[in-house]
Amino acid sequence: MMRPTTAFLLWLSLLTPVGGVLAQESAGEAKPATNDAAVVAAAEEPSSDARVLVAPGFGLNADALRARAALVEAETGLEEALRTEVVRRYRLAVDHLAAAAALEKHAAENERLVLEAPAALERARAELEKPVTDQPLEIAGAATLEDIQSLLSQASADLDAAIKREAEIGEEQQERGERRAGIPRQISELNQRAGTLDSDLVAGGEPAPDDEAALSRRAELLAELVRIDVEGRAAQAELRSIDARRELLPASKELAARRTAAIQRRRDALQELVNSRRRLEAEAAARQAVDKKEELSRSHPRLAELAAETAELAALRTGEQGLAGRIERAKQELTDVETRLASLSAQASTTREKARAAGFNETIGLLLVKQRTSLPELDRHVKNLRQRTDQIADVQLAALELEERRDRLIDRAAQQREILEAIAVDQGEDAAAEFEPKVAELLTTQRGYLDAAIRDSDSLLVTLIDLDVSERALIDETRAYRDFIDENVLWIRGRSALSLSMLEDALTGLNWLISPTNVASLATAVEHTISDEPFAALVLVMGWLGLLVVARNLKRSVGEYAEAARQNTERAIQASFLLLIATVVMSMPWPALLHLSAWLLGGTGGARLDYTSAVVFGLREVATTYFFFEFGRQLCRREGLGEVYLRWPRDRWLKRVRRSFPPALLIALPALFVTAALNEHGTQKWVDSLGRLAMVQALLVLAGLTWTLLRPEREESPPASAKNQARSLRRYQQPAATAVWVTLAIMALSGWEYAALRFAELIMSTIWTALTLLLIDSVAVRWLLLARRRLAIAQARQRHEARARTEAKGSSEAGADIDASLAQEHVLDLGAVNEQTRRLTRSVLTLVFVLSVWVIWRDVLPALRIFDRVELWSTVQDDGTAVAITLSNLFRALLVLIMTTIATRNMPGFLEITVLQRLPLEASIRYAVTAVARYTIAVIGIVLGFGALGIGWSQVQWLAAAVTVGLGFGLQEIFANFVSGLIILFERPVRVGDTVTLGELKGTVSRIRMRATTIMDWDRRELIVPNKEFITGQLINWSLSDPITRLVIPVGIAYGSDTRKAEEVLYRCAAECQYVLKDPATTVVYREFGDSALLFHVRVFIASMEFYWMTQNAMHYAIDDAFRESGIEIAFPQRDLHVRSVSLPLPVQVSGDDTEKSG
Repeated sequence: MMRPTTAFLLWLSLLTPVGGVLAQESAGEAKPATNDAAVVAAAEEPSSDARVLVAPGFGLNADALRARAALVEAETGLEEALRTEVVRRYRLAVDHLAAAAALEKHAAENERLVLEAPAALERARAELEKPVTDQPLEIAGAATLEDIQSLLSQASADLDAAIKREAEIGEEQQERGERRAGIPRQISELNQRAGTLDSDLVAGGEPAPDDEAALSRRAELLAELVRIDVEGRAAQAELRSIDARRELLPASKELAARRTAAIQRRRDALQELVNSRRRLEAEAAARQAVDKKEELSRSHPRLAELAAETAELAALRTGEQGLAGRIERAKQELTDVETRLASLSAQASTTREKARAAGFNETIGLLLVKQRTSLPELDRHVKNLRQRTDQIADVQLAALELEERRDRLIDRAAQQREILEAIAVDQGEDAAAEFEPKVAELLTTQRGYLDAAIRDSDSLLVTLIDLDVSERALIDETRAYRDFIDENVLWIRGRSALSLSMLEDALTGLNWLISPTNVASLATAVEHTISDEPFAALVLVMGWLGLLVVARNLKRSVGEYAEAARQNTERAIQASFLLLIATVVMSMPWPALLHLSAWLLGGTGGARLDYTSAVVFGLREVATTYFFFEFGRQLCRREGLGEVYLRWPRDRWLKRVRRSFPPALLIALPALFVTAALNEHGTQKWVDSLGRLAMVQALLVLAGLTWTLLRPEREESPPASAKNQARSLRRYQQPAATAVWVTLAIMALSGWEYAALRFAELIMSTIWTALTLLLIDSVAVRWLLLARRRLAIAQARQRHEARARTEAKGSSEAGADIDASLAQEHVLDLGAVNEQTRRLTRSVLTLVFVLSVWVIWRDVLPALRIFDRVELWSTVQDDGTAVAITLSNLFRALLVLIMTTIATRNMPGFLEITVLQRLPLEASIRYAVTAVARYTIAVIGIVLGFGALGIGWSQVQWLAAAVTVGLGFGLQEIFANFVSGLIILFERPVRVGDTVTLGELKGTVSRIRMRATTIMDWDRRELIVPNKEFITGQLINWSLSDPITRLVIPVGIAYGSDTRKAEEVLYRCAAECQYVLKDPATTVVYREFGDSALLFHVRVFIASMEFYWMTQNAMHYAIDDAFRESGIEIAFPQRDLHVRSVSLPLPVQVSGDDTEKSG
């Protein structure tokens, strides 16, 4: 707000011209004395417009400013930008003056409320001092049910209005509290803004009469000063009004609550009267209909049938399942739901207000913990909603049937004639005339009963719909309040730290637990249960004894099951299943005894005592926990399922579990019993002392058990390999896991008991879920091993039979080798199948584990919203709005990136196993689909991760463009290979499994990656070829569209050989070769007369390039053998030497002769 002197003189200018002059001088405007008279106020028209002169002849009022803006807008000599800016400033000045006028009215209203507050408070107090009296129901004796229902509807409308008014007063009280805290801050901000405006006015100086920019700027500043001053006075008046009515609002709220309660009682009374009147009318009508039915039962059959139908209609409204009873129950249920909803809403509003005012302290934390346990059961209400949907449908269908029956009674005269005609045919006209009044009465009565039933059906339908709406609102309110509690309760210290002063309370609680009187009451409770339900008690006790005997017998039979499970045969699976059942049964006797004891104590006699109820609850909690730990111990017993079938490490795990579980349970289970019993009893000082000590004891036992089970094995030498280094990291699992339980114990001691208990329960549930899935995985792996062994045996037998058949045919050794190699190619790859199946099984189990963890931890997920309050930075969206990036966004982005990494590694393989292998697709197409799926998942994950951080395309498009240009120059080869890889995947000129020739490289494509493709040549060498070479180089794909390939075998025979016979032999060799295709046909070409041979080309076709070398090898052997048998000589190089330049005789030595001859 402006300086006091400036504000006073400015508002003085509303009355006198001098005030305007002083105001400008006080604002520090240095101007010549000749311009003093220019500052004039229009005192003759005092209004909300500040009548201050902006310049000589230019007053600061709304009309003058609008006129000035219109003149400037019509001025053509000004620049467009300047004209627009000047008009905008004048209009802003008008808006400031209009706001000042509205604020003046608001300030006057608050001043009026200040004056009227004392009298209103006296009236409210006088009204509250009057005793509460309910007006009696004034119901005329002749009032019908419809009249009373009309009164009930009016009372319901009055009740809704009263509840709404009470809520409005509560909201007003809350808003005033917030406003009371914000007004001083608003006044301070106004003062700062006024000072800034004063400085701007002084800096602007005296504007020239023709300087529209300066004049508009001055007008805007003066108008805003006027608005700020009025706003400051209005805020002061509002503050006085709030203080003056501080006691009035609570009194008004109490009066509104009293009025609401009175109207509620009146409505309930009317509702009870309506229910009673409806029930009485229905019962009277039913009795009347029954009497009429008995009266006419011996008359004409048609008349008796009509009377029975009338009685049936009357019975629709009576009884437990009648319309009247159903309406009454639905109304009562609606009242209960509305009461619970109102109570919960008020409780939630009050708690939020307390937390907002006092902060989340220990008191609020303890209150939230108590209210969390008393929230409505959502499962029951959700179940009611599902059932009510069917109820509403049934009521609608029944109402439609009733309306159809009523429509048939519209023409009652026709129905009456029809019935009378039937009577006249059977009994004569006189009988028909006698029964005519009764028929008319019955038809009229039916019409009335139908109308009443339809009204009741409509009332029931409306009530059920209202009940459905209210129950949905209750569910929504419960969920919202539960999320509010879960969001804050874990981060609130609910109790003070454990101190020595609490030891006395702990001793008192312990004395209560072991008190002889209380313990003796348990025997009384057992006697009451046995006397009330002797047969059930006998059956349960005998059943437990039978279970104990069976468990002891199974312990002696475990060795037999274990011996059978050790064998790697089909019987091992059956034996393992029996061993698993035996393990479960052996784990049940003592937990079952605890449950039986709880049942005996919790019968009709014992459940009424607080001590007995606490003991029953504690026994049940201990029994459930004991069963899980006992099952784990039996699983790890000697000759047990873990040792024999699952092959768990005996020394490291099984022995530790067997040794550590019994003493741990001996200490932890009593502590768990004490904690559960005291929490059920509810004495807070005992829960805070003894219950907390018992809880800490159980947590420390879990810490010691964790330390023992996760203790790493000792190693003689430090690990060197990468695998051993990874194994050494597991050493940190022991202290990390143990620290979790120790931390929870410290939290409980420090007062964070609820959070520690909640986290302990969730962690234990997660551990048991993980161990259960681990057991399932171990069993599945074992079963897969046995199945793989059976398949391996079957394949060995098939290979043995194939080898026997080959030897029986008398094939050559080379042919046998070829057959063996061919057979090997069609053998099922058991390792690949086993790996794929295990991957699929573990993927499913991982999915189940993730879903289970979400179900377990979903109640505490709202607590993570606290990270939404930790703002890291802010970003601007495309629409210009600022969005805060919090710690929660960062965690969400990291989670998305982690899940993306996992998905890109495992999802393509999962897709291959579950979907693609079941489709009629080639291997290359399946590979392309999985590769594209991997890239798509990566892109989507990156986009979602950056989106969680508020980094969209608009924020990074220029950076992406710059990076793309830079990478285009620096990494153009990599980008070229990447794009070429995409072209290969989509255009598919090369596929996995194709045989290709690229330059001097030849081999089979084994892998296509983002940058390069791997080719395995005939020497089993893996050649890494950049993808760009496949697109820009000369590529031969031997199996692109047709894998059939021609093989040309050149053959040379000696001159003088029989060429016709040689051709015939070559055709026969090709026909007998098992790798040569019949279609296309083989061709033998007499190619040329060579230097030393007659050249033939044998052109044969093979199925694919993988048979190239085998075919060539087989053909060479066959041609050589066939030519030898036919006497055809395979030519070899020959040379004739002619010597012409030597004149002397050359000595010639003939092989085998020692003499020399001269030429």
